Amino acid sequence: MTQQLKSPLESWIQKWGVNLDWEAKDALREALHSMVTAEPFRTTLEECSHCMTEVEIPAYRASLCPECGRLILPCNECQNACDWMDESGCSRFPR
Repeated sequence: MTQQLKSPLESWIQKWGVNLDWEAKDALREALHSMVTAEPFRTTLEECSHCMTEVEIPAYRASLCPECGRLILPCNECQNACDWMDESGCSRFPR
């Protein structure tokens, strides 16, 4: 009899899901699969305030503009809740 190889996900569920019923294991399997296959990061379109080029950058952190090399922030992610001040930056990205 040949033993079927388990995926790392199935091995993890077998090890850590010992007290779960089959419905809970299916829900856990689906949630873990969604996390594993999700996009690694979300991006946003921003206009660089230095060179005025619209660029795609990660939505969760400050980046360098690929056109001019200057710092660009994902300001579109704040959706009109901006508290930017030239001296101190903003609450999400302080200077």
